[in-house]
Amino acid sequence: MKEIKEKMKKIASDLDNSLCLFPDYPKNLRRRFLKGKEWALKLKLYRKYRKEAKPNILLIKKLKNKKFYIVTSRKKYWKKMTNTWLQKYNLTPMAVFFYNEKEKTREKIIKYKANILKKLKIQVYYEDDIVIAEMLKKLCPKTKILPPPK
Repeated sequence: MKEIKEKMKKIASDLDNSLCLFPDYPKNLRRRFLKGKEWALKLKLYRKYRKEAKPNILLIKKLKNKKFYIVTSRKKYWKKMTNTWLQKYNLTPMAVFFYNEKEKTREKIIKYKANILKKLKIQVYYEDDIVIAEMLKKLCPKTKILPPPK
């Protein structure tokens, strides 16, 4: 009976460093929000890393044979690459929600993710960013926010 309940839960996951794992960035690019030349270099590496990203096998096992959603702060211009990556690893989420706002700040990302989690009535959400996870726990008390298994 527990297995049936587990399959019926509404589950969602973040994408980057949750469902797909990247190699480490060079130290000078690890900060989340960059500008100018640093951002251009990070964007170039992002493209490379997103193509080469490996799946988080442990998380995929938890999502296998379940209906799940992806709620990511990736912008829509990553949609084609994201769909190609998902197909490569035979992942078929119910939907992928991309971030649409022009300005990307941590506060806006948290609000965006919280709104989607509440609207979909997600019961379990996997998030790798500790700050985002802690805020989501406060904003979405009915959703269990977990770090991705690694």
